[in-house]
Amino acid sequence: MGTISARDCLRVLELTEQVAAALALAVLQGLRLRERQGEPALERLAPEARDFLESFAWLPFLDEDVALDGTLLSLVASIRNQAWSLYP
Repeated sequence: MGTISARDCLRVLELTEQVAAALALAVLQGLRLRERQGEPALERLAPEARDFLESFAWLPFLDEDVALDGTLLSLVASIRNQAWSLYP
């Protein structure tokens, strides 16, 4: 039973990484859309949140339907490699 639980736990962690990557992409896209409408979205964030989101500057603005599997895989790899520190 322990082996099955460990495997299930690993699967939950992998799915959580994928959800976090998709959420980061959605948040960045939302902020970029607000900026295009003239709202200073990034300036209203806390400096730490702004720095975190600016680290995603390499992600393209999505103005049409495109396959995101490669982008999401890159984000998941960044999460697994702990590209961002949670605390100073």
